[in-house]
Amino acid sequence: MTGEIGETSRILAHATTALATVHGMRTLDITGQMARDETGAPYSPLVSLADPDEQLYEALSLVQAAARHLGSAYTPTPNWPA
Repeated sequence: MTGEIGETSRILAHATTALATVHGMRTLDITGQMARDETGAPYSPLVSLADPDEQLYEALSLVQAAARHLGSAYTPTPNWPA
């Protein structure tokens, strides 16, 4: 049970980061950004920012995974039945 709750916490932290990224991108009116060097050519050591809609879909998937983890962590007891 403790493992599932810990994994749920990690999943929700990742989802929160994804949502904060989308909020920041939308605040700055960024719809997606590819890493570029000073000449404008692609710069592979830098990561690319994903499309905000993709980030939202990823965050939703993570929240669903967190809900599944919490569901598997719960075990009905006489005091707390299902």
